[in-house]
Amino acid sequence: MEVFLQAFIMGILTGGVYSLVALPVVLIYKSTKIFNFAQGQILLLGAWVAWAFMEQMGFPPMLSIFIALLVFILLGFLIELLALRKLIGQPILSSMIVTLCLGALLSGIVYLFWGTRTGEVYPPFIPPETLKIGFLSLSLQHVISFVIALALIGIFSLFFRYTRQGLAMRAVAEDHQVAQALGIKVTNTFRLTWIIACVLALIAGLLLGSIVGVTLTLDAIALKCFVVVLMGGLESIAGVLVAGPIVGIIEQLSGQYIDPLVGGGFMEIAPFIVLLFSLLIRPNGIFGLERIERI
Repeated sequence: MEVFLQAFIMGILTGGVYSLVALPVVLIYKSTKIFNFAQGQILLLGAWVAWAFMEQMGFPPMLSIFIALLVFILLGFLIELLALRKLIGQPILSSMIVTLCLGALLSGIVYLFWGTRTGEVYPPFIPPETLKIGFLSLSLQHVISFVIALALIGIFSLFFRYTRQGLAMRAVAEDHQVAQALGIKVTNTFRLTWIIACVLALIAGLLLGSIVGVTLTLDAIALKCFVVVLMGGLESIAGVLVAGPIVGIIEQLSGQYIDPLVGGGFMEIAPFIVLLFSLLIRPNGIFGLERIERI
């Protein structure tokens, strides 16, 4: 029972990080109907840029994070201005292909500047300590990351429901032309959405890098974040909050109980197997919207 509870709690904490990584994907889709395939690469670039300010340039951790935030606000602005503004009102598939190209570009930038490095670590701005709660041993980094993820998801859930800009984003997602006719600045909405997504990707990269180190394969977590998005529902922030811990728990329990029986590796594919069955039961996700079109 102790082993089960340890794996279960660690799954919840790990899933909180997955939820945070998936949140920008939901925000962009909820606001623009674009599925952002470049999310993993934005996170990867964020982790390395923050590390470069801290280690290569020698800035204090908090100053480095602040500068990195400014850089990623600018990145979100440039993505919207140079890559996606001309696609307003165009078929959504065109925008999705652009995000695939954007991901390749950002990945190339990372390999250009840091491709010779196999892995680095941040200065300990989050203490790498272990919390003892009875028989449970919990990583403080996981706990802090989970709390930050929970807070950000709660903030943006309220943002979309109660703020004027959040409602404007939802209107733009329904129809660009109609939103423009109603006086909503579609370009401003797109810009804000991408800025938020880039900043959240940076935060997720910082948290993930502090836990597992800054490596060239951090963008692989995007595959699990896509599982979280699809399982929770493409437009549901609450779905991300629920699906993230579910994926984390499945992964940890699979690693604890099934991997020893099959020689390892099952924990990596277990979330995708569960996603397959969950979509067969609920194709729109746990909290996804079922759209009914009249002909």
